Amino acid sequence: MTTDYKKISSQIATGAGWTVLMRVGVRFIGVISTIVLARVLVPADFGLVALAMLLVTAVEVMSEFNFEVYLIRDQKAGREMYDTVWSLTIIRGAVMGLLMIGLAGPAAGFFDDPRIEQIVYLLAAITFLESLQNVGIVDFRKHMQFDRDFVFMFTAKIVAFTATIALALWLRSYWALVIGTMSERIVRLLLSYRMHPFRPRWSLTGWHEILSFSSWLLFNNFLNFIYTRSDTFFIGKIIGTTSVGLYSVAYEISNLATTEIVAPIRRAIFPGYAKMADDPDLMRQGYLDVLSVTLLVTAPVAAGIGLIADPFVRVILGEKWLAAIPLIQVLAIYGLVSIAWSNTAPLFLALGRPKVVTLFLGIGVIVILPSLYYGVSEAGALGGALAITFSNFVILLVAVFQVVLSLDLSLGQLARAIWRPLFGVAAMAILVTLLHRILPADVSFLASLWKLVLLSLVGAIVYVAATLGAWRLSGRPDGPEQQVLGLMSKGWAKVRRTSADKQD
Repeated sequence: MTTDYKKISSQIATGAGWTVLMRVGVRFIGVISTIVLARVLVPADFGLVALAMLLVTAVEVMSEFNFEVYLIRDQKAGREMYDTVWSLTIIRGAVMGLLMIGLAGPAAGFFDDPRIEQIVYLLAAITFLESLQNVGIVDFRKHMQFDRDFVFMFTAKIVAFTATIALALWLRSYWALVIGTMSERIVRLLLSYRMHPFRPRWSLTGWHEILSFSSWLLFNNFLNFIYTRSDTFFIGKIIGTTSVGLYSVAYEISNLATTEIVAPIRRAIFPGYAKMADDPDLMRQGYLDVLSVTLLVTAPVAAGIGLIADPFVRVILGEKWLAAIPLIQVLAIYGLVSIAWSNTAPLFLALGRPKVVTLFLGIGVIVILPSLYYGVSEAGALGGALAITFSNFVILLVAVFQVVLSLDLSLGQLARAIWRPLFGVAAMAILVTLLHRILPADVSFLASLWKLVLLSLVGAIVYVAATLGAWRLSGRPDGPEQQVLGLMSKGWAKVRRTSADKQD
């Protein structure tokens, strides 16, 4: 293994550690927020804001060129390119705000709820303000300074959490969710200029080169929006806001591993992939290492959430959310499949081949739209969950096929990288399911709390034992187990040294 690869992989690991820490902290705050808000607000409040955010997200995606991706991929980008990205972002923000204002009324009429119009007006204003954010902070990712990225994101989340909870307790209204979102974006705007010395100037010097690269990213974002947001649209239109609220909370809980661990890892690996893009051997090894470590850490979380859904909902969310249990169970499988193909988009973007991402997203859209219409019409929100899970399997197959061809990767190499985590997940699922079935059917709060703790502990122990057992029986090959154990060993040694220094 070359020195360059060791250096880059170390940077990726450090960056992933910071970004995962950031997202775990952010998600911890988010989970506490969701729990408190679920007790204070009603599902219809969540559904109303979800429908308003659907319009906002649609407008954002249809104009999202991901200009910062150009700056990260081009390691030699100069000031004129940074200034151009900042200027283009402001133009985009102004267009987005005006478009949201124009669509607010029609959206409220479409979903037959006039409150949506007021929410969208407020979000349109903050969308423009957010576009003024200092472009210099892209260097936090470009140069893998993820400790600073952590401070930037986490501080804004803390402020938003405080504001949302305080307003929810005071107003007991959906406005708490809206204003909380606004406060987070305003804080990020202010912090961007406080934390980075770069001061952007208006310039459109490099607009043609940037837009040429980013146009495919825009189309990919559009396809990704259709793929990931169609479920909310169909459920909201066919069933109503209460079902959207149940579904959105179930989706958020069941996809914790994808959104809070995999997403930050993707944030860290793209700059690393960009540094390896000119070396096929490094890219192949890097892809396998990232895939195996990602599965090792996140697959048990995704599967485990589905396995403990029943006691989790009864203890954490309360009786009015019981209808979310089957949704969480199905969507946990969706999240598990998402993990398996999560790092393919950063891979192909780093290789300068965004059209490949367009291919598997396009196939996913073709599959998901009729599946959702049929599923929601026949089985409601649960049918929607089954539809997006099926579509995710299709995307996985296409993505794996493209990776195998592009990296000259054999199926044997792929299987050796992933079989042990999957074996551990299978063992965990079997034993936790059997234990859940033999436990008493008592659904009181204390009984459910006992089941939640017991099933979680058993699942964790079984997964670790099965995965490490498979690794030892395989001869302890180089792989994710060795990397994770090595990081844990270094962390423990550092703790012991710190403790010894304090005693001296």
